[in-house]
Formats: sequence, C-alpha cells, structure tokens
Amino acid sequence: MKNMLAIVVAVGLGLAAVVLVRDYLNTREQEIRGQVVEIVIAREEIPAGSEITLEYIAKDDRLKRYIDDDTVMANQLQELLGQRLKVSKAKGSPIRWSDTGGGGAQGFADMVPLGKRAVTLNIDALSGISGMLRPNDKVDIMLQYTPIKDLTSMGTAKTVIRYFMPNISILALDRTTGKELRGMPVLGAGTGNEGVFGSVTFAVKPIEAEMLVFAESQGTTRFVLRNPKDDGPLEGAVPIDTENFQELLDTMSPK
Repeated sequence: MKNMLAIVVAVGLGLAAVVLVRDYLNTREQEIRGQVVEIVIAREEIPAGSEITLEYIAKDDRLKRYIDDDTVMANQLQELLGQRLKVSKAKGSPIRWSDTGGGGAQGFADMVPLGKRAVTLNIDALSGISGMLRPNDKVDIMLQYTPIKDLTSMGTAKTVIRYFMPNISILALDRTTGKELRGMPVLGAGTGNEGVFGSVTFAVKPIEAEMLVFAESQGTTRFVLRNPKDDGPLEGAVPIDTENFQELLDTMSPK
C-alpha cells in the first residue's frame, strides 16, 4: 500500500513538474517574442556607392538587445530606397542609417549612384499615369515617333510606338525625391496640385542619358508603371536599349 502511495505521489510530482516547465517555457517564448524586431538587412553583398533597391535588401527578425539605435527598421524601408551606401555591406548584415548618410546634409548629387547620371524628361498628367507616379517607382518608357526615312513625298509616314529602356527607377519628380516622401499618401496633398508634376528625373548610365535626350527630341515619351516586385523582361516586345539603339538612329536618318 505504501509503495502504491509513493508511486502515485511520484507521478503527481512528475506531472506537476511537467506543467511548471511548460508554463515557464511558454512564458520565456512570449518574452523573447516581445524582444524581437523586424529590421532591414543586406540580401546579398552590396558594394559601396550602390543605390539601395529592393533587389539588394530583405527583412529579418532580430533580438532587440542586439540592434543598434540607427538600424533601419522594416517599417522604414520605403524611406531607405533610392539612397546610396557609403560603405559596403556583407550578406545578412543590418543596414544602418549611418551607412547611407540618411539625415545628413546631402545634396541631390549625392543621391546619384556612382557611374550613373541624372537626366530629366518632361512629364504631364497623361504620360505620368494621371499624376500617380512616385519617386522610386519603376517604369518602362514607351517612345512614339515617326521614322524620317519613311516619309513620303506628301510628308506623311506611319507612326511607330516602341518600348524604350524598360525597368528604370524614378529618382525624382520635379524637386521631390524619395527622401521627401516620408510616407505621404499622395504627392502634393493639400497643395491643390496633387500629383501635378512637370518633370521626371532618372539615374541612368551615360549612354542611356544620351538615348533618353535623343528620344525626347524625336518623339513623345510615355511612362508605363510596373509593380515594384516585377523585374522581368517585357513579354512579346523587343525594346530599344543600348544593344539596338543604332536601329533607332537609322530610322531617323533620311533616305
């Protein structure tokens, strides 16, 4: 009888210990979850001078006690896009505002990535998606032009529409850049000129800047907005780019 009682007591104590351990672990898990924050990290190695885009960065959970005060949080990601790194970042390392010079006294030239040039084109409500474009948006440019070499004696020719330099990021609209947005729902909200802009600026390679200026002088440009996660090629279209730019030049030469 005494042995049976001892067994029952032992089993009871064992169950109680299991319950206590489970409760302790649950409590610790909740405490740890409360100390975890979501930050922005380097998806891959990022060279110094690079413009920060979605391709370079990712979100990750880290314990709050290991995070510096100037670490970029996940909810600040939009403010980070378009800025340029002052230092290189290893894969998986947190992105800090001090890495970008965010908040410093930078000029517009500091936002232009190394090796690229800022070039500005005209824009209106029609070509600019009814004023809904924002800095850091990605667009495909369409060019509508009339090949000079195809002009007839009557001065008429077929109008051509081609995709021109696809998938490029907007650096600024007028004087508004990604830094000035700060989560604004509508550009120009409350000013009476919501979304009304007269120019759009891109950061492109020098040869691409030449192509854009030439294209605008020869025809009409239209901007086609992409989903920020869509980096794929243009299906069923052969855009004019640096590889076949000569094709456009040839059409602009008289017979």
